[in-house]
Amino acid sequence: MLYRYWTVRYVPDAVRPDTVGVGVIVADEQNTDSASRFVTKVSDIPNIGGPRKEFLASLNGLKEDLKLRSATQSDLDPTSTVSGFVERARRQGHGILQIDPARPAAGISAQAIADELYRRIIDRSHEARAQNLTRVRGIVREEYENSVIIDQYLQKKPKIDILGDSATVDLAVLGENYTELSSAFSFLATPSAEFRNRLKAFIADMNEVREGNVSVLQGADKKMLHLSEDTPVIGYFEEPQGKEQGRLFESMLKRWDQIGVKPLSVDQAHEHVLDVERKLQKV
Repeated sequence: MLYRYWTVRYVPDAVRPDTVGVGVIVADEQNTDSASRFVTKVSDIPNIGGPRKEFLASLNGLKEDLKLRSATQSDLDPTSTVSGFVERARRQGHGILQIDPARPAAGISAQAIADELYRRIIDRSHEARAQNLTRVRGIVREEYENSVIIDQYLQKKPKIDILGDSATVDLAVLGENYTELSSAFSFLATPSAEFRNRLKAFIADMNEVREGNVSVLQGADKKMLHLSEDTPVIGYFEEPQGKEQGRLFESMLKRWDQIGVKPLSVDQAHEHVLDVERKLQKV
């Protein structure tokens, strides 16, 4: 079925080019089906200046207007339908709230299209998750790389073999006197299905270490080093913010404890690296 959609934007300053998408409106060409989806919190709007709190109030007003027209649009003249209302608002402009020209879309329903478009062009939670993870991994990796003692034994994103299947961890220290695997996780952003799956995969893979089923590809010569069942495994974490993240974090700690994964906050990485140095030098 054919639809049109409009992207709603936050424009804090008309003389500056900075704008961010904050929602989408979808309507079919027959004015029988419409839907919208918008950000719901000030924190969902990137801070590019301007009155974000006041803007959110204006956005909520737009949502209420759309609800009214959506419920009664079959009885309205064309200029008062969702499509007519949005086009009129687009042409008139609303200061810090601007609407892009309509673009075509196709799908099974207006709501399905609105949800998909919101996920693709508005929702930034996946960006926050990726940025948090990249930052946390970078902090931990830098601590290991800065050690002259550890660096010669350090493998980054090493491939591990689990009974013929392959997986990766963030770091491996493969010394003669000490071996260690580690991966990092950030719980700052709302956990996605992808993040939950990564946690589950890490737990499953490290459980295989405890079963004695894991080898790791070592160095330039690509030799496979079999890992002992008691190989130290470190799970670095950035502490959660929010109830949902907190519940998942507590559940993860219990599972890690069951399989012998040592939890360390990112702030503890430096102290742990010093301990690893001592173990590598032990004769």
